[in-house]
Amino acid sequence: MLDLMEHTSDDAFDDNVEVPVPLETLGIDQLKLSGTSLILRDFDKKYIYKVIKLHSATEALFYSIAYRIYPPNVDDLRVNNINSTTFNNLSYLVEQEMIPQFYGITTISRNDYSWYELGKNATKNDNIYRAIKLENLLRDFDNPGIIDIKLGSHNFNYNTNYGEIDDHLKLKCIDTYREMKHKYRDSVSNNRPFDYQLDLNASELGLPESYKSLDANTLQSVFKSWRQKQVALETTEQELGFRISSIYFELPNKKYLITSTQAKQLNKSETVNILKHIFNQNQYEMFNTKFIDFLNRLKSWILLQTSISIVASSILIIFDQNDLQHYKIKWIDFTHINHNSMNEDNSNMIKGINNLIGIVENGEPW
Repeated sequence: MLDLMEHTSDDAFDDNVEVPVPLETLGIDQLKLSGTSLILRDFDKKYIYKVIKLHSATEALFYSIAYRIYPPNVDDLRVNNINSTTFNNLSYLVEQEMIPQFYGITTISRNDYSWYELGKNATKNDNIYRAIKLENLLRDFDNPGIIDIKLGSHNFNYNTNYGEIDDHLKLKCIDTYREMKHKYRDSVSNNRPFDYQLDLNASELGLPESYKSLDANTLQSVFKSWRQKQVALETTEQELGFRISSIYFELPNKKYLITSTQAKQLNKSETVNILKHIFNQNQYEMFNTKFIDFLNRLKSWILLQTSISIVASSILIIFDQNDLQHYKIKWIDFTHINHNSMNEDNSNMIKGINNLIGIVENGEPW
């Protein structure tokens, strides 16, 4: 049982909704330019809902621990062995308003091509799914511009192995994982996000005996770690400690529309020049000061975390393009947090944060 305290005073944490709340899926038109997660929002645009994948409820548990809300109905999902003692001063992220506001784990249902929120205590069946309920960070912006920066890893061993395999077989497994992601993305695009099942078999993939006892979810996690290393090496993540994930932002003399696929093609020089061009605008002087302060606070917290590994988290920056003094900065995406008692003494994330500070302050990475 988790050592958490259930919130009871805020109506947003009520266990039920009186009437099912209609939801809509988010795509490029709603400025969702990267990521494969199925994300929905209510039509009042107050909340967003991230559907919890069967193989990982870690992000749901992370938010629940941070906000001290007991998470219902996650005992049957994979949570990477994290609990309230895994983190050092996790409440700091809430107190400093560095992560999105969390409203608990709720249930949503699909009826043909329509989605609805049912509340936390809906009866579970094959057409009801659990979701993380968060504030909609775009809600208060008339004309939002977005910069999504993927940070490098912290305290993480990319070479997760249950036995030695050659590079050719590892690439085959990565391709299998990528194909599965593409199927998921296509399903999400066509409002059929759960019409396929994990279909990973160690024997069929030719993996050695030591892998054959792993279930499909564990295999997926292993393949994901291999793919993350591949992406880090193919992008600026390894060299800079971060990479641009996506940008939608319009300056007086230039418009940036960079999707996740396009962002992976950017080299170091292009990445630095894009961010330098954006952050060096005169009207951003106050933002730059706040952003550097945010980065320093995040760095100080990360340096305390010796018992967890973090991969594929992001810094999300939102500007109102009609009023550049109106902005938000949040740290997001916590699906790949894991308990790691072995301190790898390896934080590419800290390197990335330092390089971002250098670009904002001096136009060049540290």
